[in-house]
Amino acid sequence: MQPWKFVVLRDKIKINEIAKAMEKKSKKMHIGFNILMKDASNTVRNAPVIITVHNTGSISKKFSNLGGSYKKLCGIYEVQSIAAAIQNISITANVCRLGLAWIGIALFCSKEIKNILAENDSLMALLTIGHPCEISKSTTRKTVEEIAVFK
Repeated sequence: MQPWKFVVLRDKIKINEIAKAMEKKSKKMHIGFNILMKDASNTVRNAPVIITVHNTGSISKKFSNLGGSYKKLCGIYEVQSIAAAIQNISITANVCRLGLAWIGIALFCSKEIKNILAENDSLMALLTIGHPCEISKSTTRKTVEEIAVFK
Protein backbone atom coordinates (compact mmCIF):
# COMPACT_ATOMS: atom_id res chain seq x y z
CA MET A 1 0.00 0.00 0.00
CA GLN A 2 3.10 2.20 -0.03
CA PRO A 3 2.36 4.64 2.80
CA TRP A 4 5.45 6.70 2.03
CA LYS A 5 6.33 9.90 0.28
CA PHE A 6 9.88 10.92 -0.61
CA VAL A 7 10.96 14.51 -1.17
CA VAL A 8 14.28 14.56 -3.02
CA LEU A 9 16.18 17.79 -2.38
CA ARG A 10 19.10 19.01 -4.46
CA ASP A 11 18.39 22.67 -3.73
CA LYS A 12 21.34 23.80 -1.55
CA ILE A 13 19.31 26.69 -0.12
CA LYS A 14 16.65 24.32 1.26
CA ILE A 15 19.30 21.83 2.40
CA ASN A 16 21.07 24.62 4.28
CA GLU A 17 17.77 25.79 5.83
CA ILE A 18 17.21 22.28 7.18
CA ALA A 19 20.79 22.11 8.47
CA LYS A 20 20.37 25.49 10.19
CA ALA A 21 17.10 24.38 11.81
CA MET A 22 18.86 21.27 13.12
CA GLU A 23 21.83 23.28 14.40
CA LYS A 24 19.50 25.72 16.15
CA LYS A 25 17.62 22.83 17.78
CA SER A 26 20.93 21.29 18.92
CA LYS A 27 21.52 24.31 21.15
CA LYS A 28 18.33 23.50 23.09
CA MET A 29 18.92 19.78 23.54
CA HIS A 30 20.33 17.76 26.42
CA ILE A 31 23.99 16.77 26.54
CA GLY A 32 24.74 13.97 24.12
CA PHE A 33 21.69 14.60 21.96
CA ASN A 34 23.00 18.10 21.20
CA ILE A 35 26.23 16.60 19.86
CA LEU A 36 24.35 14.06 17.72
CA MET A 37 22.10 16.78 16.30
CA LYS A 38 25.05 19.09 15.58
CA ASP A 39 26.90 16.27 13.78
CA ALA A 40 23.75 15.39 11.84
CA SER A 41 23.29 19.03 10.81
CA ASN A 42 26.83 19.04 9.40
CA THR A 43 26.12 15.81 7.51
CA VAL A 44 22.98 17.37 6.04
CA ARG A 45 24.78 20.61 5.15
CA ASN A 46 27.51 18.73 3.26
CA ALA A 47 25.22 16.34 1.38
CA PRO A 48 24.58 17.04 -2.30
CA VAL A 49 21.19 15.31 -2.01
CA ILE A 50 18.87 14.68 0.88
CA ILE A 51 15.66 12.71 0.82
CA THR A 52 13.03 13.46 3.41
CA VAL A 53 10.85 10.45 4.10
CA HIS A 54 7.23 11.00 5.09
CA ASN A 55 4.34 8.83 6.25
CA THR A 56 1.19 9.59 4.27
CA GLY A 57 -0.92 7.59 6.73
CA SER A 58 -2.66 5.87 3.81
CA ILE A 59 -3.01 2.51 5.56
CA SER A 60 -4.43 4.05 8.74
CA LYS A 61 -6.82 6.18 6.70
CA LYS A 62 -8.04 3.21 4.67
CA PHE A 63 -8.89 1.15 7.75
CA SER A 64 -9.80 3.92 10.22
CA ASN A 65 -13.42 2.79 10.35
CA LEU A 66 -12.40 -0.54 11.95
CA GLY A 67 -11.59 0.94 15.36
CA GLY A 68 -8.80 1.41 17.88
CA SER A 69 -6.72 -1.77 17.80
CA TYR A 70 -6.78 -1.84 14.00
CA LYS A 71 -5.71 1.80 13.86
CA LYS A 72 -2.77 1.10 16.18
CA LEU A 73 -1.64 -1.90 14.14
CA CYS A 74 -2.03 0.04 10.89
CA GLY A 75 0.27 2.74 12.30
CA ILE A 76 2.87 0.11 13.18
CA TYR A 77 2.54 -1.44 9.73
CA GLU A 78 3.12 1.97 8.13
CA VAL A 79 6.33 2.45 10.13
CA GLN A 80 7.52 -1.06 9.23
CA SER A 81 6.77 -0.49 5.54
CA ILE A 82 8.58 2.84 5.50
CA ALA A 83 11.60 1.40 7.33
CA ALA A 84 11.79 -1.40 4.74
CA ALA A 85 11.63 1.17 1.92
CA ILE A 86 14.45 3.17 3.53
CA GLN A 87 16.54 0.01 3.89
CA ASN A 88 16.00 -0.77 0.20
CA ILE A 89 17.14 2.74 -0.72
CA SER A 90 20.19 2.27 1.53
CA ILE A 91 21.10 -1.05 -0.10
CA THR A 92 20.66 0.44 -3.57
CA ALA A 93 22.88 3.41 -2.67
CA ASN A 94 25.55 1.01 -1.42
CA VAL A 95 25.41 -1.02 -4.64
CA CYS A 96 25.85 2.26 -6.55
CA ARG A 97 28.88 3.04 -4.33
CA LEU A 98 27.14 6.03 -2.78
CA GLY A 99 27.23 6.94 0.88
CA LEU A 100 23.92 7.17 2.72
CA ALA A 101 23.19 8.30 6.25
CA TRP A 102 19.78 7.53 7.78
CA ILE A 103 19.20 10.44 10.15
CA GLY A 104 16.48 9.81 12.69
CA ILE A 105 17.44 12.55 15.14
CA ALA A 106 16.06 15.06 12.63
CA LEU A 107 12.61 14.07 13.92
CA PHE A 108 13.23 16.54 16.76
CA CYS A 109 12.91 19.18 14.00
CA SER A 110 9.87 17.69 12.27
CA LYS A 111 7.79 20.85 12.45
CA GLU A 112 10.59 23.07 11.15
CA ILE A 113 11.50 20.70 8.32
CA LYS A 114 7.88 20.26 7.26
CA ASN A 115 7.52 24.08 7.20
CA ILE A 116 10.67 24.48 5.09
CA LEU A 117 9.35 21.94 2.60
CA ALA A 118 5.67 22.96 2.85
CA GLU A 119 4.81 19.31 3.58
CA ASN A 120 1.93 18.06 5.71
CA ASP A 121 2.73 14.35 6.00
CA SER A 122 4.57 13.05 9.08
CA LEU A 123 8.35 13.19 8.81
CA MET A 124 9.93 9.78 9.40
CA ALA A 125 13.61 10.31 8.53
CA LEU A 126 16.18 12.22 6.54
CA LEU A 127 18.51 10.40 4.20
CA THR A 128 21.69 12.08 3.03
CA ILE A 129 23.21 10.72 -0.16
CA GLY A 130 26.52 11.48 -1.79
CA HIS A 131 29.91 10.17 -2.70
CA PRO A 132 31.75 9.29 0.52
CA CYS A 133 34.98 11.17 1.28
CA GLU A 134 36.38 8.01 2.81
CA ILE A 135 35.39 4.41 3.22
CA SER A 136 33.99 4.01 6.72
CA LYS A 137 35.03 1.16 8.94
CA SER A 138 32.31 -1.34 9.67
CA THR A 139 30.92 -1.19 13.16
CA THR A 140 31.14 -4.00 15.67
CA ARG A 141 27.95 -6.01 15.69
CA LYS A 142 26.45 -7.94 18.59
CA THR A 143 26.82 -11.68 18.44
CA VAL A 144 23.91 -13.87 17.45
CA GLU A 145 23.65 -15.03 21.06
CA GLU A 146 23.14 -11.41 22.18
CA ILE A 147 20.29 -10.68 19.78
CA ALA A 148 18.47 -13.98 19.25
CA VAL A 149 16.68 -16.45 21.45
CA PHE A 150 16.39 -20.01 20.18
CA LYS A 151 13.56 -22.10 21.62
